[in-house]
Amino acid sequence: MQNHIREMYIDMLKSSYAFVNAGKNEWLYVSIVIESQIENDVCTLAKDISLPYSTLDYNMNGDPSTHTCNSKKTRGVWYQFSVDHKQKVYVSTCSATIVFDSYIEVVTGTCDKLTCLTSVSETENCNGGGLLEFDAAAGNLYKIFIGSEEQNTNGKFDITMWTNEKPENSKCSAAYSLDLSKKFTRFTISTTNAYVSIVVVDEQPQEKRGAYIHIPDGYKGRIAISTCATGTRIPTFIALTDNCRTSQQNTSFINTVFKHADYLENKCGDFGSYLIYELDGTTELMLFVGNANTGDTGFIDVEILNGATDINPTSSSQSQPDSSSHPHPPEPDSSSHPHPPHPPHPDSSSSTNNNQGEEEFISYSNVPLNNGIGQIIMLFYNSIDGINSYKSFYPYLQ
Repeated sequence: MQNHIREMYIDMLKSSYAFVNAGKNEWLYVSIVIESQIENDVCTLAKDISLPYSTLDYNMNGDPSTHTCNSKKTRGVWYQFSVDHKQKVYVSTCSATIVFDSYIEVVTGTCDKLTCLTSVSETENCNGGGLLEFDAAAGNLYKIFIGSEEQNTNGKFDITMWTNEKPENSKCSAAYSLDLSKKFTRFTISTTNAYVSIVVVDEQPQEKRGAYIHIPDGYKGRIAISTCATGTRIPTFIALTDNCRTSQQNTSFINTVFKHADYLENKCGDFGSYLIYELDGTTELMLFVGNANTGDTGFIDVEILNGATDINPTSSSQSQPDSSSHPHPPEPDSSSHPHPPHPPHPDSSSSTNNNQGEEEFISYSNVPLNNGIGQIIMLFYNSIDGINSYKSFYPYLQ
């Protein structure tokens, strides 16, 4: 089969479709790539994140940065974060898919006067990736540069950052509260050190580890919870309940699950799943996102797309729970684009919205996508009422 490349302009304000026909019965490999300038390729534009953090990134088309720790100059991306108490932080690009030898350095100070804290190039048994750890002090701003070890080397790489702290919101009693005034929320869960949860599904108790998110009342409409994004590393499970409890031994229990999904039922990406639910505006709910299989540990990239509206906008502050009992999840970065929980069915009914908000998703788990560098673009069908502005192409890979 011949390889074909076509360039086209995609208007982000309009829906667009790409139709590809192999002409005969055989596998068809398709990728749509944006070769755009990286936004966080310089120190002054470092992306704000919170820990834990997991994503897929790349250094293609970025401006070279001069390393603080060894004075080399290579392409890469910048992140920054702080912690609220002293703890050990780990940064890794170890993966089976990295395509070049990476370089990681941790620096402090202002961008015009940086101080090297630590750095690492290739680490043994990391397939060209690197792993480092450092002690982070409360209140300090740490900048992380991740890129290639040598000049003129481009490619994609997996990034994970974490600590060994037990996440408090892995207990039902310490759930984060979802801010429903925001249309999009994204955060990373690490199950490695999470407290145990016992979740009863189809009358069978299952041991899981994950995080709890409190969904307050006062908003009516659809929300979509997705673990399909590129930072998800393990098979995932999503559940909604209106009742859970935490024991004195810090084990949480969910005895009643009235809606759930996992990577086998509503599969998307390698290990992700999605769940869509209609909020009635009067019921508080608890969302649990965790590992699908007992014993699996790793990262889950969670995205929540909110189409619900405030049923009492004049007193919206009263509808939000007390933040002292349900703190909001940390803000990973405000620049992230919303990603679709699943690609749509590309027929004419999508554009005319004849189904009036009904989901028309198809699985793409059997469609082989190649390993090209860049961003795969998906079309988000307006399946969530009230989010008309999101009927467009958006980057699926960061």
